[in-house]
Amino acid sequence: MIKNVVFDIGKVLIRFEPRIYIGRNVDDKEAEIVYKAVFMGEEWVKLDRGTLTDEEAIEIVCKKYPKNEKCIRDIMLNWHEMQTPLEDTVKVYRKLKENGYKIYLLSNYHESAFHKIYEKYDFIRQADGGIISSSVKYLKPEEEIYKCLLEKYNLIPKECVFIDDTLDNVKAAEKMGFNIVHFVSAEDLIDRLSNMGVRI
Repeated sequence: MIKNVVFDIGKVLIRFEPRIYIGRNVDDKEAEIVYKAVFMGEEWVKLDRGTLTDEEAIEIVCKKYPKNEKCIRDIMLNWHEMQTPLEDTVKVYRKLKENGYKIYLLSNYHESAFHKIYEKYDFIRQADGGIISSSVKYLKPEEEIYKCLLEKYNLIPKECVFIDDTLDNVKAAEKMGFNIVHFVSAEDLIDRLSNMGVRI
């Protein structure tokens, strides 16, 4: 029986559309350079892992792309603005909580970015617990981050369903015994949870 629902955050509960955000704020000629520099570079991964601070990452990326420094600095300081709720999924989240399920978060997230959404959105604070990558120095789909969640909250994998938009992440969870949903939409999520016998 499923007792716990574990949500990824980005692209599941919170909007994360960097190309769109950059397109609204950056000249077309610079947009692709800035996207790759900021969101596809190793610094972004290290921010998720918690081994770089925002300030360190900004300085490193700006040194790599000096011609685009002003634009990169602006994006890295303000990209948090795109972090708004995906309301259809949040409704599912709230309904599950109302129906008595324990809700947990398991996400690759920068420390500062997570603090912003934690302070801003009540549904993030209402989770029963969670593991954020930057706080434990592990990233999905590494096995250790799933173990951190299970051990911290004394969870049994078969009593949990894990929801994530990244296929590798749900496959890793499945290997550990979690029930899984590869997230594509709130409507599909409702169908998949219902098929598992989750009250939704």
